[in-house]
Amino acid sequence: MTNLTAEIVEALTNHHHLALATIVSRNGSAPRTAGARMVIRVDGTISGTIGGGLLEAQCIEIAADVFRTHAAVLIEFHLTGKDAAGSDMICGGIQEALIEFLDAEDADLLTSFQAALHYEQTRQRGWWIIQLPISGEDSTRLPRWFAGADGSITARAGLNIGTTIQLPSGQLLTSLNGQPPYILIEVDKAISHVDLPHEPQVFTVGIKRIYVEPLSHYGTVYIFGAGHVSQKLALLTSMVGFRTVVLDDRAEFANQKRFPTAHEIVVLRENQDALREIILDPDSYIVIVTRGHVHDKVILQQALETNAVYIGMIGSKRKREEIYRALEHQGISRERLAQVHSPIGLPIESESPEEIAVSITAELIQSRARYIARKS
Repeated sequence: MTNLTAEIVEALTNHHHLALATIVSRNGSAPRTAGARMVIRVDGTISGTIGGGLLEAQCIEIAADVFRTHAAVLIEFHLTGKDAAGSDMICGGIQEALIEFLDAEDADLLTSFQAALHYEQTRQRGWWIIQLPISGEDSTRLPRWFAGADGSITARAGLNIGTTIQLPSGQLLTSLNGQPPYILIEVDKAISHVDLPHEPQVFTVGIKRIYVEPLSHYGTVYIFGAGHVSQKLALLTSMVGFRTVVLDDRAEFANQKRFPTAHEIVVLRENQDALREIILDPDSYIVIVTRGHVHDKVILQQALETNAVYIGMIGSKRKREEIYRALEHQGISRERLAQVHSPIGLPIESESPEEIAVSITAELIQSRARYIARKS
């Protein structure tokens, strides 16, 4: 599976310049949420996605100038009318995209991405803080900070930015003096206390706009199955801050076109070894919504061998009992099976794929909140 931060670190380490396109804000029903990223190489090839179609094509075109000038560009895309009609986007909306030059000779930049990668890999909380460019100002060295939940800050300072970033001391996962953790941002004597967000946000401090993007450690959802329910579910889980991975053994179903908001898509070699292809930790959430009972049982048996905080399986109580009896005969205890959320989702009388996705997402949010409370 591809990790975009790891790919950036590898490229910069090997002295390959990159351009990075990031969705920093969204209004309406544009296809990707803020925080979606796409790496663009000098030859025009890409990794990641910010929504496909015309939006990505224009960002790739702009990146050619960014490689030449090294100046960051902040551009607003109005995905309505002719723009929406001329792309593969299902409806309109407005997105702001930042396209910046990642200089492979900038040691501070590499250090910042290495710090972010470490926090991602060790499932620690952290935030990217980026000062967005203003028209007419020098944006060839865009100010960018990485702040860790332990209070550490790794900076790639810009030219004459007049901006300081400070985190309160102490463990940021808990409240400080009864108040939410925050970042103190000072720009030209204008000071703002920004609560550490769970989702990417843009804040205005003085005359500057500051983009704050949390690392996606509010849980990783592994959705096994790429059918209709999964399509709706992946959209919702990514919207509420889960890193979303879709897995299926059918490439015609598990692809970026069907799942534009998924952070990763894995085409499995076979379901029998599905969980051997991923590394799970306690902050993992497994959702089993495959195309049939047999596949559900195969995935569930493997899931029960993990330490995932949540395991849920779609289906009726009758189907659940059939699968449970079969697994009991294979040595899995009833106590362990009782920890599975099945039928999956909160009981809201859901019927359609959209409604089922809402009920599953609600249960995932509930489980995540309880897990975070236990850790705090």
